[in-house]
Amino acid sequence: MKVVAAIPVPFDPTVVDLDVLHRITHQQDLPDDVEVDWCFTKGHDIGIERNELVRKSLEMGADKIWFVDSDVQVPMDALSNLLNPEADVVMGFVPLRNTKTHSSNVYRPGSSFSKDGRIKYPELSSEPERVVVKGGGFACVLLSASVFSKLEKPWFVYYESQSGIRRGEDLGFCYKLEAMGIRVFADTRVRCGHRRSGYQYE
Repeated sequence: MKVVAAIPVPFDPTVVDLDVLHRITHQQDLPDDVEVDWCFTKGHDIGIERNELVRKSLEMGADKIWFVDSDVQVPMDALSNLLNPEADVVMGFVPLRNTKTHSSNVYRPGSSFSKDGRIKYPELSSEPERVVVKGGGFACVLLSASVFSKLEKPWFVYYESQSGIRRGEDLGFCYKLEAMGIRVFADTRVRCGHRRSGYQYE
């Protein structure tokens, strides 16, 4: 199985954080049949970045595409826990930047992506290892490459609800998954750190 780690670096003078890259490509505890490659894009709107990363990953022959934001610190067992042959979309938990509420980027089912629906880090220890979720931010998420053949291009676009609320490209993608009946899971063991928050590995 080939996994391509897709790292967007939108509007940022840096390229890729070397610690992030090293943890992705050299420090993951993986089964012998899993190969990890990587690609990045830089300097554009995040939606444009993600669409380009999918295109590159598919050209590289990816079976799975692992989106990891350039400022997210992933634990060494992140990818092995995200891998699941029965799930096409599995999210890891990433703390929101500058949050004081201990909120993650993942939302409970039926939450309509409201702030009250965010799963908080202190709650993770009481949850099972794999949970069904509404979706969330794409700071750390593993997707089957086959998902993209089921969706219209462009895959990532901003979404505006009927009430006029604008959602990011990642939440817009989750609405597409929901419309196609593709379930989104999250693995509570994948608890990432964030350079601009107070959270590290837990």
